[in-house]
Amino acid sequence: MRQQMRSARVSGECKCGCPTVELLVDRAQSPRAKVVRRMPVEAIGNDEDGTQLYALLHVDDDGFLCELEAYRVDSKPLKLPDPGSLHLLNQGENK
Repeated sequence: MRQQMRSARVSGECKCGCPTVELLVDRAQSPRAKVVRRMPVEAIGNDEDGTQLYALLHVDDDGFLCELEAYRVDSKPLKLPDPGSLHLLNQGENK
Protein backbone atom coordinates (compact mmCIF):
# COMPACT_ATOMS: atom_id res chain seq x y z
CA MET A 1 0.00 0.00 0.00
CA ARG A 2 2.90 2.36 0.62
CA GLN A 3 4.00 2.03 -2.99
CA GLN A 4 0.44 2.74 -4.10
CA MET A 5 0.34 5.90 -2.00
CA ARG A 6 3.20 7.36 -4.06
CA SER A 7 1.00 7.43 -7.17
CA ALA A 8 -2.39 7.93 -5.49
CA ARG A 9 -4.36 10.93 -6.67
CA VAL A 10 -7.75 12.27 -5.63
CA SER A 11 -10.22 11.29 -8.35
CA GLY A 12 -13.47 12.36 -6.69
CA GLU A 13 -15.08 13.78 -3.58
CA CYS A 14 -18.01 12.62 -1.48
CA LYS A 15 -21.25 14.32 -2.52
CA CYS A 16 -22.43 14.84 1.10
CA GLY A 17 -19.75 17.46 1.80
CA CYS A 18 -17.60 15.36 4.14
CA PRO A 19 -13.84 15.22 3.47
CA THR A 20 -14.00 11.63 2.15
CA VAL A 21 -12.19 11.32 -1.20
CA GLU A 22 -11.96 8.69 -3.91
CA LEU A 23 -8.44 7.66 -4.88
CA LEU A 24 -6.94 6.57 -8.17
CA VAL A 25 -3.65 4.64 -8.22
CA ASP A 26 -1.28 3.99 -11.12
CA ARG A 27 -1.76 0.23 -11.29
CA ALA A 28 1.12 -0.24 -13.73
CA GLN A 29 3.56 1.23 -11.19
CA SER A 30 2.16 -0.31 -8.00
CA PRO A 31 1.76 -3.91 -6.86
CA ARG A 32 -1.58 -5.16 -5.63
CA ALA A 33 -1.95 -4.97 -1.83
CA LYS A 34 -2.44 -8.38 -0.26
CA VAL A 35 -4.92 -7.58 2.46
CA VAL A 36 -7.53 -9.58 4.34
CA ARG A 37 -10.02 -6.72 4.64
CA ARG A 38 -11.16 -4.03 2.23
CA MET A 39 -10.52 -1.52 5.03
CA PRO A 40 -6.97 -2.47 6.04
CA VAL A 41 -6.09 0.77 7.81
CA GLU A 42 -8.29 2.40 10.47
CA ALA A 43 -7.36 5.34 12.67
CA ILE A 44 -9.12 7.26 15.41
CA GLY A 45 -8.69 10.81 16.66
CA ASN A 46 -10.57 13.88 17.83
CA ASP A 47 -11.92 16.87 15.94
CA GLU A 48 -11.13 20.41 17.09
CA ASP A 49 -14.03 20.30 19.58
CA GLY A 50 -12.98 16.94 21.03
CA THR A 51 -15.55 14.83 19.16
CA GLN A 52 -14.23 11.41 18.15
CA LEU A 53 -13.51 10.89 14.46
CA TYR A 54 -12.35 8.05 12.27
CA ALA A 55 -10.19 7.85 9.15
CA LEU A 56 -10.46 4.67 7.07
CA LEU A 57 -8.36 3.68 4.08
CA HIS A 58 -10.21 1.41 1.64
CA VAL A 59 -8.95 -0.90 -1.11
CA ASP A 60 -11.01 -2.27 -3.98
CA ASP A 61 -11.55 -5.96 -4.80
CA ASP A 62 -8.31 -5.98 -6.79
CA GLY A 63 -6.20 -4.76 -3.86
CA PHE A 64 -5.73 -1.13 -4.92
CA LEU A 65 -6.36 1.95 -2.80
CA CYS A 66 -9.70 3.48 -3.74
CA GLU A 67 -10.96 5.71 -0.91
CA LEU A 68 -9.94 7.69 2.14
CA GLU A 69 -13.03 8.02 4.34
CA ALA A 70 -13.24 10.41 7.28
CA TYR A 71 -16.17 11.02 9.59
CA ARG A 72 -17.16 12.18 13.06
CA VAL A 73 -19.15 9.85 15.33
CA ASP A 74 -21.95 12.45 15.51
CA SER A 75 -21.99 12.82 11.69
CA LYS A 76 -21.41 16.59 11.85
CA PRO A 77 -19.00 18.20 9.35
CA LEU A 78 -15.29 17.94 10.12
CA LYS A 79 -11.97 19.19 8.89
CA LEU A 80 -9.28 16.63 8.19
CA PRO A 81 -7.05 16.41 11.25
CA ASP A 82 -3.28 16.46 11.33
CA PRO A 83 -2.36 12.83 10.48
CA GLY A 84 0.10 12.83 13.40
CA SER A 85 -2.80 13.26 15.81
CA LEU A 86 -4.46 10.01 14.72
CA HIS A 87 -3.96 6.66 16.46
CA LEU A 88 -3.93 3.51 14.35
CA LEU A 89 -6.48 0.85 15.26
CA ASN A 90 -5.12 -1.63 12.70
CA GLN A 91 -2.89 -1.41 9.71
CA GLY A 92 -2.30 -3.51 6.63
CA GLU A 93 -3.44 -6.94 7.71
CA ASN A 94 -1.70 -9.08 5.12
CA LYS A 95 -2.73 -12.41 3.70
